[in-house]
Amino acid sequence: MSNQGNTEGSTAFSFRTSVDHYILELWLADGYWRASSIGLTSIFVPAYLAGRVDGDGHFDLKHRTGLRIAYGSGFDARRDWEILKAYRKNSTSLYRYKRAGTWVIYLRKKFLYEMLPKLRLYSWKLLPRRD
Repeated sequence: MSNQGNTEGSTAFSFRTSVDHYILELWLADGYWRASSIGLTSIFVPAYLAGRVDGDGHFDLKHRTGLRIAYGSGFDARRDWEILKAYRKNSTSLYRYKRAGTWVIYLRKKFLYEMLPKLRLYSWKLLPRRD
């Protein structure tokens, strides 16, 4: 992140490179967001979620699926589900598909439509198409 030194207690930094977003994802994955006193969860969850959508997500407004993110690891799926649950209660559903060996987070429609403008700021998959 584009700030020198420790960011604890400070919100004076910004994302300038893809490395900044990657560092945020590591920070969230390691659980630092739970103990943070600077409230980064509400500020940066859309950027983190957009990265997850670009990596393992599927977006479809034509059909019932809306937006979903697939995981091969229950640990990763539950961690992200907890992040989203802390960000907004009742915003997502988590399903385990035993036969496929996957976990899937589905964003609820109301939450999805609220988040789309924020997600589009960071996601390649959600950029407006020019077909």
